[in-house]
Amino acid sequence: MKEFVRRTVTDGRFPVGADPDRFQFAVATFSDSGSVEFDFLAHSGLDSLVVAVGGLFHSGGHTDIAAGLRTARELLFLNPAAGNRPESADILILITDGQDSGTTIVTQADSTKQAGITILCVGIGDGVNQTHLRDISSNGQAFLAPNFTVLDTLLHTLTTTTCMAGERISLANP
Repeated sequence: MKEFVRRTVTDGRFPVGADPDRFQFAVATFSDSGSVEFDFLAHSGLDSLVVAVGGLFHSGGHTDIAAGLRTARELLFLNPAAGNRPESADILILITDGQDSGTTIVTQADSTKQAGITILCVGIGDGVNQTHLRDISSNGQAFLAPNFTVLDTLLHTLTTTTCMAGERISLANP
């Protein structure tokens, strides 16, 4: 998955930077709980962003998507100290390879969308609940890949969808 995220930020469609015409990235991870790995201000250049993505650790555990959504919304998008740019579109790309183990997934998704954050969902493998992903996605669809290797085939479609939706991206992943 880290390779997919690295390719997403380096494919040339998302020039990274702090200027208003550049893209900002943040990462929140989730398993048994949600955690901010880095906020929108942490990496104003592509090189440091690629290094940070390479250092992400997949902790395993449960798949509490609701915790990931809540963490990204409250600690990244709605937190001005995390680098929120009110004039930019807020886009959250949720990447998961499991079924949600939380009980408030729809509530958290609705709260996230009501805050003006667009949610795009990517499910990996046959262990994902496609219905849940479609329900929480802002556009009612989920991008699906049978495994992490095939995930790269979704890159063009996902980046095109993201470009149509706005300027700022958060990757929330397990």
